[in-house]
Formats: sequence, C-alpha cells, structure tokens
Amino acid sequence: SFRVGAVVGLSTWLPAAESLAPVSVEQQTTPVWLGHGCLDSIVPLMAHERAKTSLRQLGVKQLTSRSYAMAHSILPEELEDVRLWIGSL
Repeated sequence: SFRVGAVVGLSTWLPAAESLAPVSVEQQTTPVWLGHGCLDSIVPLMAHERAKTSLRQLGVKQLTSRSYAMAHSILPEELEDVRLWIGSL
C-alpha cells in the first residue's frame, strides 16, 4: 500500500460526504489544501464550507483553506499559495 503525499482541491466540493468512511489513522495527517472563489456561481462557497466541515468530521487533521475574490476560475495568487503550501510540506 502507499500513502498519498497531499491533496489539493480547487473550486470543488465533496459530494455524498455522509456515505464516506472516516479516514484511516495513516491518512489523518495527509495535508489537504482547499481553495475557492467567493464569487463562484457554479460551485457556491457554501459547498466549500461543507467540504471543510465534512473532511474534519472524517478525521482530516491538516486542512488548509483559502478563499479568493474570484468566480469559478483560478488566479495567479491562488496558484502561488498552492506552490508555497506544497513547498512547505
């Protein structure tokens, strides 16, 4: 078996979180980074907030979250934040 080094989610959500099993002890410390646009009309910011809550309830312990003044898109600032975060791991 192998361990995932990190997870990055951009403008995404966590569907059917209630049907997911809690993460294993080994996976609890897998770093997770979530970025989302405050002006996203495709995946509303509330979906991002629910994903954060669900991931914490599932046992994720290293969760970083950022929101940006953007729609359902990506900004250089967001990419730079992801780059810096990955570099800090």
